[in-house]
Order: sequence, then structure tokens, then C-alpha cells
Amino acid sequence: MTTILVTGATGTIGANVVSELQKLGAKVRVATRDTSKAPKGTEAVDFAWDDAAKVAQAVAGVDAVFLLTPLVENSVPYVQTLVDAAKKAGVKKIVKLSAGGADNPSFDLLKRHTEGEQVVRDSGIAWVALRPNFFMTNFVAYYPPDAEGAIYLPTGEGKAAWMDPRDVAEVAALALTKPDWDNRALELSGPAALSVADVAQLLSTVSGRTIRHVDVPESAAKSAMEGMQLPGWMVEGMLGLHGVVKQGWAATPTTTVKDVTGHAPRTFEAFAKENASAWKK
Repeated sequence: MTTILVTGATGTIGANVVSELQKLGAKVRVATRDTSKAPKGTEAVDFAWDDAAKVAQAVAGVDAVFLLTPLVENSVPYVQTLVDAAKKAGVKKIVKLSAGGADNPSFDLLKRHTEGEQVVRDSGIAWVALRPNFFMTNFVAYYPPDAEGAIYLPTGEGKAAWMDPRDVAEVAALALTKPDWDNRALELSGPAALSVADVAQLLSTVSGRTIRHVDVPESAAKSAMEGMQLPGWMVEGMLGLHGVVKQGWAATPTTTVKDVTGHAPRTFEAFAKENASAWKK
């Protein structure tokens, strides 16, 4: 039986990757600081990115690794530590969660993904880089409408092909268990380009509330994040991501999800209906 290590297994993407791998019959090992939170049916291993011995223990005896690094200022050293350990352990494949635009990075947070991809490619191990578009779940976790129904984002009329994280996970699981997409970067997206105003209208429909997008200046968004005591590198990274939407650089849908999984990516309308309770406040 194939054994696959999943890092970031307790987060949104990682947990869904675990679920998809289990559907495919793989043995799943999860790397976590808290083994009590490991998903049911998995093998948990105590893990810390800055502990080379724990990283080596995590990759020992596994066939493939799903590489999802935490949100830090520079994740490249973490990628290097895992890749070095994976080479010594004889790991056959690494599937790295990267980001859309990593082929032409325009700000530092995105450049770190580009550099991390290069580390994996240079390893000599079979690799797949997943470059997803923006996630639909951001409107639940990171910028839901406030009590008055406003979504404050400096994105103008720009659009993105927002995608459901479950589609990312399904592609990841197939890439981990089949050779069809080895040594390729896969650009992933949802089926349609939507502005934040378009998203707000969908959320209004499913929630019964009036939800609207309020386009704010970048300076106001920056001040708000600084007021939340976010570190400077994160503020600049978030502004960079908002700029990607505003410029329409993430607005072109791809066919990759369908090409890999055999089904079209989930629509924002379906996602909104399924999660309507999140916005009924």
C-alpha cells in the first residue's frame, strides 16, 4: 500500500487532501505539532518545520509527500529541509502546494512560492506544483461581510476565477497517486471569473441579507491590517494578493480541474448555497 505524508493536514486544504487520499485507498501519515488532532484513520507523527530530526522521521518510509508550508515570511528553508530529508529517505514524489502566478511573481510572498518550486524541481525527485487561484472559503475565513453586510476589499472591479479548496485537494490526491502529471506545474481555477461585487450578490441571494462590496483605497486597507498588528511582510503580501484581483491577473479560468478529475470545478453559486449559514447573521 502506498504511504503518503501530508503536511498541513489539519488545515482546510490538507484535511481535504487526507480525505481524498483515503477515498483512493492510500495509507496517510500526517505531520502535526498536535497528534491528537490527526484525522481519523491516519498515522500521526510529531512534526516541527524547524526540527530537522522530526522532519526526517516524518518522511521515513513514505512514497510521496504533499508539501504545504505554513504562512511565514520565508518558507523556502522549510521546503529545503523537507526536500533534503526526502532525498535521503528515498521519497519518490513531492506534490507542492504553490500559488497562481508563481511563474511570474510580482511580490515577495509569491516569490517565495516560486523559489520553493525550484527547490523541489532541483531535487531530482518526481514533482508536481499546484498553482491554485483564490479560494471561495476566503469569504468565510478571512473577509466575510461585517454586521452591516459590507465586504471591504481594495479590489476595484477586478475579477478572479475563485475556486473551491475541495477541487484543489482532489487534484492533489490524484497527482500524489498517479504518474500522469509528474514534473508539471498545474494551474488550477474555478469555472468563472467573478468580481467581489459579483460574489457579494451571490452571498446576498443565499443568505437573505443585503451584502455589498465596498472598494477601499489600498492605503485604508494597509492601515486596517496594521491596526490588527499584522507584521509588515504579511501586510505587503495581502496587498499584493488584492492587487492581483484588482488587475484581473487571476481572471482566466483553466480546464485543469476537469482535465485531472474528470468533472468541472465547483461553482461559486453551489459553494454559496452549501455554506449559506455562514453569512446569515
